[in-house]
Amino acid sequence: TMQIKGSSVPDLKGSPMNVSVIINFKIVDPIRAAFAVDNVKYYIENQSLEVLRTACSRFNYKSAQDEPCLMTDSALIGHHMAGLLHERCLICGIEIQRMEIMEVSYHPEVAQSLLLVQQAQAKVDARKLIVKGCVEIVDGAIKNLNDKGY
Repeated sequence: TMQIKGSSVPDLKGSPMNVSVIINFKIVDPIRAAFAVDNVKYYIENQSLEVLRTACSRFNYKSAQDEPCLMTDSALIGHHMAGLLHERCLICGIEIQRMEIMEVSYHPEVAQSLLLVQQAQAKVDARKLIVKGCVEIVDGAIKNLNDKGY
């Protein structure tokens, strides 16, 4: 088992995120593992970072539609990453059994900017609600005046 902590990778939109994964692997050919690469764990770590960057850049952090995203579909994405890593590790006799996302979060600077956007959107939504209420009040008043013949 190997843990890759806090790797900085972009999502589909290019926003930087911190992603941590855990990898379960098995050495199935010790001779290839000893002679194909200098250091098996270092090789797996480097390859997993590349797979992490490649896979995460294909998905959004959050998705409004039914598209897979890093936030809610980590099992599906982890399975995809394990397959990619397994292909890269065959050369040195290593079988990748699992690769799971443990943590995924935006960088603090990006998260703060997104919070400002969410706050601004909430203000716009509140103002739309107020305007809609005012229009309904005026509409009701005009109907009452028309019903009374004014």
